[in-house]
Amino acid sequence: MPHPQSQSQIDQSFVHDLLAGPNDAAIVDTIIAPSRRLGADVIAEGLGSPGQRDLLDFGE
Repeated sequence: MPHPQSQSQIDQSFVHDLLAGPNDAAIVDTIIAPSRRLGADVIAEGLGSPGQRDLLDFGE
């Protein structure tokens, strides 16, 4: 049996246009939702603005 995925990574190309592009937001949501249900950590590359962090719910 394969090991469960313990970490998912969101590429910076999706994070960069997250606030401006509904398609990028949909892709990011598609990565985050199942990852959280499986208890996997989610890493977002290039997370820079507070708006991006708030949208992804990556509070400190």
